[in-house]
Amino acid sequence: MIALRVTTVLYLLLSLWGCTGSESEYENTRIPDAALPTQEQCDRYAEFPFDLESSALVVPYPNNIFTELNSASSTGVNLVVDKEFPLFNVYFGLLSYWLKSFETLEGFGLYSDLFIPLPDVDLTLNTEQFTDSGSGVFLMVIDPDHRFFGEIAPVYASLGKNYLRLTPKVPLLENTDYALVVTNDWQKQIGLCLEASPSMRRLINGESSISMLAQHEGLLVYLEQNNIERESLLSLSRFTTMPIFSDMEQAIDILDNLNNTAPAILTDWEFEPSESPLTESFVHAKLETPMFSDLWGIWRNNAGKTLTVERSESVDVLFSLPNREILEHEQPYPLMLYVHGTSKSRHDVKEVSDWFAKAGIATIGMDSLCHGDRANFIGNESLCYYNFLNPLSWRDNGRETVVGLLWLLKAIENMSDVDVIPEGGDGIPDFDVNQIYVMGVSLGAIQSGVLAGLVSNIDGYVFNVAGAKFTDIAFDHSVVRSILGFAGGIDSIVSDADLTHLVYLAGMVFQSTLDASDPGVFLYNARRLRGKTYNVLQQGAAFDNQVSGLSGASFARAGGWPQLSPYVWEADIPIVEAPHWGSGFVQYDTADHDMIWRDDDLAFDLQSQLHYFLSSLRESGEGEIVITH
Repeated sequence: MIALRVTTVLYLLLSLWGCTGSESEYENTRIPDAALPTQEQCDRYAEFPFDLESSALVVPYPNNIFTELNSASSTGVNLVVDKEFPLFNVYFGLLSYWLKSFETLEGFGLYSDLFIPLPDVDLTLNTEQFTDSGSGVFLMVIDPDHRFFGEIAPVYASLGKNYLRLTPKVPLLENTDYALVVTNDWQKQIGLCLEASPSMRRLINGESSISMLAQHEGLLVYLEQNNIERESLLSLSRFTTMPIFSDMEQAIDILDNLNNTAPAILTDWEFEPSESPLTESFVHAKLETPMFSDLWGIWRNNAGKTLTVERSESVDVLFSLPNREILEHEQPYPLMLYVHGTSKSRHDVKEVSDWFAKAGIATIGMDSLCHGDRANFIGNESLCYYNFLNPLSWRDNGRETVVGLLWLLKAIENMSDVDVIPEGGDGIPDFDVNQIYVMGVSLGAIQSGVLAGLVSNIDGYVFNVAGAKFTDIAFDHSVVRSILGFAGGIDSIVSDADLTHLVYLAGMVFQSTLDASDPGVFLYNARRLRGKTYNVLQQGAAFDNQVSGLSGASFARAGGWPQLSPYVWEADIPIVEAPHWGSGFVQYDTADHDMIWRDDDLAFDLQSQLHYFLSSLRESGEGEIVITH
């Protein structure tokens, strides 16, 4: 479902043509001494492509060269795509429609691929990822005022036909200056000595244009101070990532002010008896929810560069009232905010309330934008939410749904005096609004991951079949793997073809556009830049047939929690043994995205695991993760 919708974007683009260590080991990496190759090491020589002076500009991407001033932008710039730039020029016509959305971005993507032009010689990758300057290729924070100045970001590497493609292992830091650097250390292990182009030699000798010297001179000096000699440089770009917190924080401020003047209140309560002995009854209610998107589904800043509430929507909410005569837990009950996303978050409350009632927790849920009760005139939740013809709307459908969850949290906080259990009340508040948990499943885990990076009043999270990095969902899907295999076959036959590059380029455009609604971006940046910590149980399917196993691993890497043993395959994060106190990622040997809904031992294990985690979290303030499978 989710994966197929995401991969449709890439499939359609190709159809138009007609024919992818421990965090503690890398997060504070600094540049070590770098040795220069000697003449004796060279069996072959090749000039490395780099040209700042031609109209085509042969440079790595992303690159601040491809931005333009924009006074309406919160960063003062937005992206611009030059159709003469070699990275785009062959496919510019195919991508031009979606590049219009891409060019509204106020900085470069945090999760998207990076591309370095390559010489036309045989090259070898002796490592799957670059983590330091000694490898000859590195990505580094270069803002001298940044708390992580000089840190090298780990990237996975892949050799393409014309480009070295780099994929961030974890998201880059928001609103941060980076340098992408290639030195002549690269490839020397195979006896190939790469030499600087004439344009690079003019740059390092101070003979380039004034504007280019101004953009690069400070970086060249810093590299020299860290034993990276100018003479070793082959290729270089400087770029600034987009901000991702600013819009969401503006929205939160607006919600806070609105809640002070017109509080978020659940209205029109209707009681429904429950057939479960653990739940006394369900309550149907309505919540008038503010929305920031315009008629096109896009968040737009006004002339003052701030968001405004465009309209509101009456949203149906469902919550459960635990049966105090059966449960050993007493009032007031903590609340579980349940988010499924796809189709039926609200209706699922009836199915999942017993999971949480066993731990003495009430459940509340509302549907995501475009889904369930909130379907729009299109009548199709996929076409409405995953708006591939308008990726900005796709991005903001996610952000708008998170705003709805934030407003629902306000309504929960305003329920501190509710007393309807038993019927007529007993003088004891029903809900402990200072003890709130969140469970996200599938698309709901994606949305809840964004929420986790924004709020601090949640005591714990359960993420089931979660995913981060939208291109991981796409590229790990069987449809796109087949497309890439087909494209690679054509590329090997037709010398001028590079359809594989088209697929990854389309992925870069879409990932960049969607980054501001990607949970990995928020989880990672909140943790690194703001010291955010999480109490998390993440349950993943190793070969998930919808959000993909790779995407689940990206979610865990971004969040910074370890992987529990036993596991199916390593997610490139620290491994810990079960039972484990604290956050963790548990991987199950299945491709079934709906594993928690099955009527078998696996589903029972998953439900028992989340119950144990929540119960221990309630009792001690830290959850214990056990593995029974």
